[in-house]
Amino acid sequence: MSVGNYPCTSLTAASANTVDCVLPEIQTTHSVANYKRKAARIVPKTWIGSSIHHATAAQDGSLNTASYFVGANCNLGIDLGAGSKGLVNGVNYALRQMNNLESGRYNLVKIEGSNDNSAWTELATLGQQGKVGWNSKAISTTTAYRYLRWNSPDKDGCRVSEIQYRGFTVNDSPTSSAAPVTVDVELQANGKTEVLAGKVTYSPSLTPVVTSISPSFGVAAGGTVVTVTGTNLANVNGVDFSGVACSSIASQTATSF
Repeated sequence: MSVGNYPCTSLTAASANTVDCVLPEIQTTHSVANYKRKAARIVPKTWIGSSIHHATAAQDGSLNTASYFVGANCNLGIDLGAGSKGLVNGVNYALRQMNNLESGRYNLVKIEGSNDNSAWTELATLGQQGKVGWNSKAISTTTAYRYLRWNSPDKDGCRVSEIQYRGFTVNDSPTSSAAPVTVDVELQANGKTEVLAGKVTYSPSLTPVVTSISPSFGVAAGGTVVTVTGTNLANVNGVDFSGVACSSIASQTATSF
């Protein structure tokens, strides 16, 4: 079961009539720009490219599979699915054993993005020799793309163990802070898939936003009382500081606790 292309974690075993799950986080270009979010691997919905088999092997999250595709102007791509786009800030790629001559074949590899799988925009050229193991390349773009691909003019440039784009998977929606986001629910059972269109709405007006914390320090032994100020705080039910949960929340209102 997924909501807005993200897995919905089940709380209980499904019965013939019901299933409970925890709604996943939905990010938008607005939330990425205005809230402190942590970049993560951009996970594909499906794969595209010169060879679907090799595109899958090189972008399935596993180093145990790899693309050995050999062909001029090869490309290995991913599709994030309808309604989702990737806001990319870098790419990590893993290479297997090679000699010095072979390492230069990755210099001209381009990372490209598209929103129609036809017209492609160059996001970066690797411009560096590959080395065995993990390599990385930073990418700077403010445009999100549904399709991302590794495009090589060299016939051996698609020989790669793993390609992982990092950044943010965002919902393809208006960037206004006031605009709600309506997403589909996808159910999979017994080899069949059913899509329930527009069944869940995320409202930015309900999203907690912290504007200040006072005091900004505490004793090593713990126990310091801090006041958190912001908006939409009435339904906050837990707070962590560096992964350590606060013992309690008190004096809670919509703007502070």
